[in-house]
Amino acid sequence: NVLSVIDKKIVLNKLINTELESMAKLIYDYWFVQFDFPDENGKPYKSSNGKMIYNKELKKKIPQGWEVNNLKNNCLTKIITPNIGDFDGKKIYLATDDIQGNNINFRAEEVSFRQRPTRANMQPVENSIWFAKMKNTKKVLYIGDYSEEFLNHFILSTGFAGLECREDALGYIWGFINNNRFECTKDRVANGSTQEALNNDSMVFIRLLIPTDTVLEKYQRTVKNIYAKIYNNQIENKELTNLRGWLLPMLMNGQVKIN
Repeated sequence: NVLSVIDKKIVLNKLINTELESMAKLIYDYWFVQFDFPDENGKPYKSSNGKMIYNKELKKKIPQGWEVNNLKNNCLTKIITPNIGDFDGKKIYLATDDIQGNNINFRAEEVSFRQRPTRANMQPVENSIWFAKMKNTKKVLYIGDYSEEFLNHFILSTGFAGLECREDALGYIWGFINNNRFECTKDRVANGSTQEALNNDSMVFIRLLIPTDTVLEKYQRTVKNIYAKIYNNQIENKELTNLRGWLLPMLMNGQVKIN
């Protein structure tokens, strides 16, 4: 019964996170696909006849004052290059197989700095978004300035691409990356002789809409608590998974009894 309660709580947290992500995706779609973000009067921009300008690159109208860049070169993100600083003890090494969608395997391999796989060479940083580069593979990770567990105890595989984001653009870039439209574009521009994958150079072919600073700041304030709750649920699941792993053999060996 005790183990069942732990398992049910882990499942519940995952379900809550799925619903929170769906909520964030709806808000993203409303603001940046339909362009009905709140205008200065709190009304939906496009539906309230906000000014739209035709953009030749996207071949559609976008809000006045917005620009179009690409994922490699833009004012909102910077590509993170492979580099791990020396560390004591061990850290959890997340290979791409250790993330399914947005769920993390917290029982992944622990490695030391000198005895880690060669691919274990990506360092999480504050305000960053990570995604699997390989074609037909959707795995994403959001790291905010509050994600101390990820920042201090994780290292990632070079199978992930990392984008360090401007703080007010973190939620927007997450919405852009954690989206089926992005996956379709990523798969289309992926290349390689053995495994097709996105590389840093091919990111130039992925167009990125650049909203105004005011819209980005409003959006970040709107969704930040959603992502913080998702992170807290992930950490709770890590602690529950570790508790279950410790408790099960203790119960089986008779070292612990439940009253």
